[in-house]
Amino acid sequence: MSVRSILISFAVAFGALSQHAHADVTWNWSFGGEAGQFVTDGAGGGAGTYNLIDFSVTSSSVGGTIGSLLGGQYVDGQFSTEMPYSFVYDGSAVTQWLHSGSNSFDWWTFDSLSSDISYFFGWDFGNINDPTKGTWWISNAAGDSGPATVTVTAADVAAIPEPGSMALLGLGLSGLLFARRRANKV
Repeated sequence: MSVRSILISFAVAFGALSQHAHADVTWNWSFGGEAGQFVTDGAGGGAGTYNLIDFSVTSSSVGGTIGSLLGGQYVDGQFSTEMPYSFVYDGSAVTQWLHSGSNSFDWWTFDSLSSDISYFFGWDFGNINDPTKGTWWISNAAGDSGPATVTVTAADVAAIPEPGSMALLGLGLSGLLFARRRANKV
């Protein structure tokens, strides 16, 4: 393989990587004995607005279904809230839950398909928007946990190489191949 064909292959691969590169952030959430994760777009898990990719429940003290949106155990919510969902994070806490749909309340709601439990993020008594609160609700018993403090923390950020780093790596590898090729000719 010639140095030229190696460089062309690298340029094509680098172009494809730079067009499709994105990062996903996994966030741990918990309130009132319930816990799970959000997966969002974004980079770094620092201050910013993040768009939801997936929601999951990983443990429940009230019988919530262990599962996720993408796994098919949950659907987005009640009260005319619809996907897409996003949240604003100030670097230490969620300051606003955002959704599409016709409801003027800033809540995220998720309904289990195999139980009567729903999860609400950003809800407080009196249908008040409070980004620090969350609750679970059992529809057939008309009971809820009452608002509890929601904790959301970035758990994992997918590492994506920077385009500049990829270019330097490619040039370095190309140089090594070229040097090897020249050494073999001598």
